[in-house]
Amino acid sequence: MLTLAFSIFNTSLSHTRCPAEINTPKTIIYATNCIAKGIVIAKLNESKKLCWFPLTCPTGSIRVPIPFQQNHGMCGPECRCPSWTTSCSFSSSPRKENSRISNIPFNIASYRPEHVCSFSPSDNCDKRKRIDKFNQVQLYDDTLLIVPELHVIIKDYIDADDFLCFDVNGDQRAAKMPYTGTSYFCNKNNCDDHAELFCTFGTPSAILVTPEGGESLLVKAWGVTTKEYYGHIPVEPSHPSISRTCSKGGIHISVTSPTTAIEACINSYCQFVADPSDSNIVFPMTFAAFNYKVEISAWNDGKLIYQQGIECQASPVCELIECSLCFEFIYNPNCWSRTQIVMTGTILFVALLTLSVLHPVLRLFSLLIKFPALLRQRIIRKIFSKLIKRPEPFAMYTGNRRRLLLAISFIVTIAPTQPCSDIISVTATEEACVQNRDDSTCTFNQASIVTLQPLNQETCLLLKNNNNSYAGMITIRVKGLYFTCKRKTEFFTRDHHFYSESVHRCRFSGSCNTGTCDKTKPTDKLKELSNTANNHPGYTFCAASCGCLTCGSCFFCLTSCLFYRYYAYPETPTVYTVFNCPLWEFTVDAHITLQQNDHSEGTDLVLHPARTARWNNIRISLIASMVPQMPILSSTFVTDGKTIAITKPATSGQLIPNTIGQLQCTGTRNIFDAASQAMPVFAHRQQIKPYVPAVTEISARYSKKTQLPQVNKNIMIYQKGSEVIAKTKVGTAIQLHIVTEDLKMVSTRLNTTCSVITSELSGCYDCLAGAQVSIACKSERGETTAEIHCGDQLQIAICTPTGHINTVFLNFNTSRIKENCTLSCPGGTTSFEIVGELSYFNDGVLLQQQGVTKSISDNSLTLPSFNSF
Repeated sequence: MLTLAFSIFNTSLSHTRCPAEINTPKTIIYATNCIAKGIVIAKLNESKKLCWFPLTCPTGSIRVPIPFQQNHGMCGPECRCPSWTTSCSFSSSPRKENSRISNIPFNIASYRPEHVCSFSPSDNCDKRKRIDKFNQVQLYDDTLLIVPELHVIIKDYIDADDFLCFDVNGDQRAAKMPYTGTSYFCNKNNCDDHAELFCTFGTPSAILVTPEGGESLLVKAWGVTTKEYYGHIPVEPSHPSISRTCSKGGIHISVTSPTTAIEACINSYCQFVADPSDSNIVFPMTFAAFNYKVEISAWNDGKLIYQQGIECQASPVCELIECSLCFEFIYNPNCWSRTQIVMTGTILFVALLTLSVLHPVLRLFSLLIKFPALLRQRIIRKIFSKLIKRPEPFAMYTGNRRRLLLAISFIVTIAPTQPCSDIISVTATEEACVQNRDDSTCTFNQASIVTLQPLNQETCLLLKNNNNSYAGMITIRVKGLYFTCKRKTEFFTRDHHFYSESVHRCRFSGSCNTGTCDKTKPTDKLKELSNTANNHPGYTFCAASCGCLTCGSCFFCLTSCLFYRYYAYPETPTVYTVFNCPLWEFTVDAHITLQQNDHSEGTDLVLHPARTARWNNIRISLIASMVPQMPILSSTFVTDGKTIAITKPATSGQLIPNTIGQLQCTGTRNIFDAASQAMPVFAHRQQIKPYVPAVTEISARYSKKTQLPQVNKNIMIYQKGSEVIAKTKVGTAIQLHIVTEDLKMVSTRLNTTCSVITSELSGCYDCLAGAQVSIACKSERGETTAEIHCGDQLQIAICTPTGHINTVFLNFNTSRIKENCTLSCPGGTTSFEIVGELSYFNDGVLLQQQGVTKSISDNSLTLPSFNSF
C-alpha cells in the first residue's frame, strides 16, 4: 500500500497545526484516506479556524468517514485494490476528473499488441480463442486499457496547482489566493496567515508515462492481467527461391533454385525430401491437430542455403476426410451435413421397419428348421432320462446373505480419501552426540521430512526457538531433478565401405592343397590376397570349386579353391564412439533461503541421495525419490567428440548388418588394425562397392533428428560439455530430511483461493496426443500450486496473483466435450467448465487421401540409423 510522508517544518505557520491537547473540541472535515501515514484537517469549534494534525495507522489505513462521528475510529483495514490487480492508487487530486476514456489519445486507447487481432470474436480474426498476459491500467472512470509498458510514477502532487482547499464551513472550494495550509503545503506555496481558505496536497497520485514520454495519464490501478484474445489470420511470406504455404495437415513447398534436400520439422519430428521441386509434406495429425510451426531447412551440395519457419493453423479434420463410408467420417459427427443426417436417419428407419416386419417370418422359418432337431433331442431325453443326473440348483440367497453382500459391496466401493495440502511434512526429534576426548556433548534437534514435487514452487518452514516464539523462516525451492550418465563405451567405429576380393587357385597351386578350405579360418591372411584386403578388418573364406581344364585351366580334375575376403575400408578420418549408460547418477538442484531478523540470505545446493548438505546450521538430506519409468534412459548414444546423438541399440560383439554396430573397433588408435571386427557377408563372390552417403550428410541427418537435446512429455535429455544429462519434472516426487540446530520447524502454507480462465479445448479424441487447453490460474495472494480434477483425470497447475498460464493435456473418448472440472487450492475449491469439439484422426487414411505416395512417405519418415557403418 502506498504511503505518504509529510515533512513537518518549523515555519512561521506552525500555528496551523491543531493543539496537542486531545480534548480540544474540533470537527473533522477531511482526511487523506487509504494510506498508512497522512493528515487530518479539522475545524476548531471555539475559534472557527481550520487546523491539521498527522495521523498514522501502522496495521492498516486511514479510514475517516465524512461527516465524522464522535467515538468512531480513524484507522481501519487496508483499502482494497480492484480484484484484477494488487497495485492501485487512491488519489484525491482534482486532476483525476480528467482520467476518462474520452480524454485519452486515440493511439493509446486503441493500442493492441502485434499478435492480437481482437479481444472479442470477429470475422476478420482467427476463430480460435486464446489466452495471454497483458499490461493493463484502469482509469478513474473504470475503463480498462491495454498498454505496451507499465512505467508508473507515484507523486505527492502533479504540479504546483494540484491541491485541495476548504473554507471555514468545511466545504471544498476552488483554489484562490490568499490561502494558508499545512506546513508541507506552505513550504511549496506562498501562504497568508489571515487567509480564509485552508489548502493541502491530497493523497498521492499514480501517473503512467507512455513510451514516447509525450503523454502522462493519471491511473487508478495497474498490473499484469490474463485476458482472452483472438489472433490474426496468418499471412504467408514469400521467398525468391523457395515458396512455402500451409496445406491441409502439413505444408506445400515449391523450389525454383538448385536444392539437394529439404527438411521440415515440427518440434523434434522431421521429414526429409530429396531433390525437391514441388512437394506436399503431410505430418501426422497428432502434430497438426493444434496450431503448429514448421521449421524448414534446405541444403544444396551439403551447404545450408535456406532456413525459415512458418506458422500454420490447425486444419479442420472435416476438410481432410474425402470419404463418406469410412470410420473417420462416422467418428466425426461434426462433419456430417444436414442432408447426410436426414439420409442416415431415413435409412435406419426403413431398416428397422423392414426388420420388424420380417421378424415374425424369420422366427417361424427358424423354428421350422430347428423342429426336427428338437424332436430328436426330446425323444432321446425321454429314453435316457433315468441315466441323466440333473445338476443341483444353486442355493438362493436369504435376506441375511443379501444384506451381508450389500454391506461388503458398499465397503469395497468406498474410495479412500486423502487430505489436500501443498506438501506432506512429518516432524520428529533427533538426538545427536559429539564425543570428545574426555566427554561427549549431546543436542536435541528437530527434524522434518518433507515430501514435495519439483514444480519450482516454494516450501516454507517456520522456525521457532525454545520459547516457542518466531525466530525466522526457511524457504526451499526445488529447481529440477537431474540424471547424469555414467557412460560405458561399447566400441569405436568409422564411416566406411565394404569391399570383397576373390582369387581362384587350382589344386596344389599356391595355398590350395587337400583340405585347405576346411582349415581356412576367417582371421587368416592369405598370400593370394592383396595387402589392402589383408590389412583391413574383415573375414577370409574358402569355397571348394570345380577342376579340370574347363575350370580355370586346372591340370588336375580335382576340386580347386576359391579364396575370398570381405573387408571394410575407411572413408573419413572421423572416429565415432558408441556408448550406453548402465548407471545414471541422480541429483536434485535446490535453492534454500533463510530469513532471520529482517535479514535474508540464500544459496544453491546440489543434493545427492543419502548424503547430507550443510549450510548455516541447517542440514538437508535427500532420503527418497519417486521417479516414473523412463525407457529412453536405456538408449544407445554415439558421439564424434563434439556432438552426441541417440542411435539404434548396438552392443559390443554383436555385428548386425545395416546398423552402427556392423564395424566395431576396440580403440581409437589404429582403428583399422587387426583388433577391429567387421560384419561378415556371404552373399557375393565378386568385388563390391555399395554406395554410402558422405560423412557430412550422415552428420546432418542424425544431428537434426536425434542429436541432443531430445524432449518428450516427461523428460528432456541434453548435452552439457561431454556429459549426457536427463532432466525430469512430471510424475516425480522427492523426500527431504531437514534438521535445524536448537530450533523448531513448523510447515506453513498460503491459505489462498484461486480463480481460472480457460481457452477453447482443441485436439483429438481416442489418440495419443490428446486434447489441449490453456488454463490461466490466478491466486488471491502469493504463488501456490493447485490440483485440477476433470473426471478421473488429475493435473497440477501453478497459480500466481497475475495469473499463470498452464497448458494442460487431457484425454477423452468422445467428440463433443462439456466437462465439469474443479480446481483445488489451499483456500478452497473452484468449479469451471471446459468446452470444445475434438476430432478423430487416422494418419494412414488421411495420408492416402492427401495423395502422398508410399515411397515418399517411407523415405521421409525413416529415422537415421548410420546405415553407412
